[in-house]
Amino acid sequence: MKKIVILLLTLFFSTFSYSGLAQSDLNDSLLPIERTTLQLLPAIDSTLNRLEIYDPALSNLHFGLGFPGSAVRPIYFILPESCGVNPIFNSYAPLLFSPSNQSNFNFKKPVTQIQYVIFPSIRTEQYLDLFHSRNIGKNLNLGIKLRKIKSNGYYLKQGSNISNVTAYISSKTKTGRYLAYSSLAYNNIVSIENGGVQNDSLDYSSRSIALQSLPVYLEDAKNRMSLWGGKIAQTYNFGPIRNISTDTLIQKNRVIATSHLYLELNYSKQSLNYVDQFPLSGFYENVFKDSSQTNDKFSQEKFESDFSFALAEILKNGNTRKFIPKVGIRNETIAFETSEFVRTFTNTSAYLYLKSNSKDVLRYAFQASYFIDGYNSKNYKVQALIGRIILDSTKFVSKLDLIGSIINSNPDYVYQHYYSNHFKWENNFHESQTINLNLRFESKKLLNLTVSLTKMINYVYLDTSIAPVQLSKDIDLISGRLNKLFHLGNFHLDAILVYQRVMKGKDVLGLPELFTRNSIYWGKLVFKKAMDLQIGFDVLYTTKYYGLSYQPSLNAFYFQSSKKIGAYPAIDFFVNFKLRQARVFFKVDHLNYGLNSGKYEFVPVYLIPGRTFRFGLSWLFIN
Repeated sequence: MKKIVILLLTLFFSTFSYSGLAQSDLNDSLLPIERTTLQLLPAIDSTLNRLEIYDPALSNLHFGLGFPGSAVRPIYFILPESCGVNPIFNSYAPLLFSPSNQSNFNFKKPVTQIQYVIFPSIRTEQYLDLFHSRNIGKNLNLGIKLRKIKSNGYYLKQGSNISNVTAYISSKTKTGRYLAYSSLAYNNIVSIENGGVQNDSLDYSSRSIALQSLPVYLEDAKNRMSLWGGKIAQTYNFGPIRNISTDTLIQKNRVIATSHLYLELNYSKQSLNYVDQFPLSGFYENVFKDSSQTNDKFSQEKFESDFSFALAEILKNGNTRKFIPKVGIRNETIAFETSEFVRTFTNTSAYLYLKSNSKDVLRYAFQASYFIDGYNSKNYKVQALIGRIILDSTKFVSKLDLIGSIINSNPDYVYQHYYSNHFKWENNFHESQTINLNLRFESKKLLNLTVSLTKMINYVYLDTSIAPVQLSKDIDLISGRLNKLFHLGNFHLDAILVYQRVMKGKDVLGLPELFTRNSIYWGKLVFKKAMDLQIGFDVLYTTKYYGLSYQPSLNAFYFQSSKKIGAYPAIDFFVNFKLRQARVFFKVDHLNYGLNSGKYEFVPVYLIPGRTFRFGLSWLFIN
């Protein structure tokens, strides 16, 4: 471990050999005001970079049951989100479009992007992604995104059918003093659950049996989930009206915003229904309500409001502020319903955010949130950042930041109280606390590197008996993550390396100590530079670890210590090419199937199948 930590620190501090500090325009928020959710709304990408990794979960290093649209979990450690109620488990969250995710591309011309992926085999698998955005006049922008994922899986009684739709509209006045944004989202998920393969002890080198003949645990079980909702956000800018001159044009009668008033309203409704026609199959240890059929229904409605006031960087006289503050208050109401009871929760919190001017070489930020009332009463979150631009040129910017955070929160409601046909518990857990210290270096030209130390106090998790447990001893975790794109002539290596180890306490996180995903490819413009071509391999590898198991009736992952997975390289072959605005990929998953012993799985008893072939097309239209 010491050698790996020393290596990471050496790579990190070697960047100080560069000199020549200068100012740069930084438009990042330094610290997140909103929750750190997985962002799935599209950023228009016309490059070939990882085109073959089309799955939205896999592209964010979330891995699941082996087929697109299944329940997923991250393969690396993620700090907990800010405090909340969370009355249900949701392993499908990374596959959902949330109405609170904002997207406004404001293109000058109508833009359409279509991506379609098929799996030309007996077992059907399709992926469709459609995005369209257009401006109506100069001050009104419309957009829609639609995604469809359908898979029959590879084993008996397995599959998924997911539909995601989100639409948005944004507008502003001619002067830019008032801006409004509204969005709607709808999600529907049907997942056929088989509980995994009963006999997963066969090595790939000796497996000649057809996958469809392997017995599974569940014969007729499904998870159905829906989420829909909407968001309205409004911003009013205070400041004088003036003409704004740039290098290319003059914008007349535009507001010079010196402060902002912001109001956001969110509404969402989510339902989850787990059905199993054979609750006495032996898969579950208990049956509490109905032995003839499991039909667990959960639903929740949430209404959120956020009202804030912030000063802008620019003063009326054109000078800039050194301190840029934002203050606000949030409120949420959650109504949670099952067949047995109805519960209503509230949360009211106040927050303060302070950051440096974006043009300063020295960077700092401070954020504090405190819950005044409600389920998370007296909980809080504090974050602080100090850093600087250590290298600034016309081509790239390098940033070095030290970030510290403390999160004090009541455990999620789902860990405290739960009652279904197969699981029930009543707990009164203490507050949990997470303390994190994060050293981060970011540079598009050099590398991205993060080294973190995390202490988790009173950590709550699902143990081997699939019941919530709160640890009495702390967990101390060290982790590091490196991203780097290497070039050697026409050969390229796009590498991600993650190191994470529990140094003290019980390791119940179910994460590999070492994880790497690398794209190794040859790339060049060919045919008189008319085609951009990539030919290469994706290599995925983890050290051995006790991966978390999956319980479909809870829609949750839980700790197990009976079986280790990993230590098996998964190699995919791909060919990507681009002609004008069309991008195409051909991919062979699990190319090394049967060439070496071992099993490729990220969740115990959910084996990844052998060689599979995929074909994908992405087309960008700019009218």
